[in-house]
Amino acid sequence: MGMVLLKGNKVICICLLILLECCSPKEVKNNFYNKTLGLNIKVEGKGYVYVEESAKNEGFSFKILKYEPLKGSLIPNSKFYPMPYKLRQGWGVMNWKSTPFIDTKGALDLLFKYSVGDEQLKSQISTFKKLIESKGNYFAYYYRNEGDYIYSVEFYLLDVSNNQIYIIEVET
Repeated sequence: MGMVLLKGNKVICICLLILLECCSPKEVKNNFYNKTLGLNIKVEGKGYVYVEESAKNEGFSFKILKYEPLKGSLIPNSKFYPMPYKLRQGWGVMNWKSTPFIDTKGALDLLFKYSVGDEQLKSQISTFKKLIESKGNYFAYYYRNEGDYIYSVEFYLLDVSNNQIYIIEVET
């Protein structure tokens, strides 16, 4: 009987190892970009990361990730993406559109009015602003608002010529 239990534990351990290998953090992230955001990309690595968070879970993050385009269209069906996901349930969604970005809702007011002291971050925000104002890139975002005021945003910008995705999160 002890031998059967031992074999059973080995089978469980092997199954857990296979499950962990299949669901590596990189796989989960690429799954998010493909299935939730609707992008036909494979994220390769981080280019730049800045994170600032308060004890109340309010905060700001600015990330630039490098990606490799996969075969086919970069955004196969922009009418239906991005999709709502657990962390952003109840938030509004702005589907993928091409730049230039015209901010009629105030989605980026939080970013551009945020008090930034870090010089490298200021430079990255400046580059980001140029990219959203130029043609040939794509953006989408999740937002939480009260009336006309957006007080939290998760913004995605695809820099097509440099194969980079900008991810900005501001929560107040």
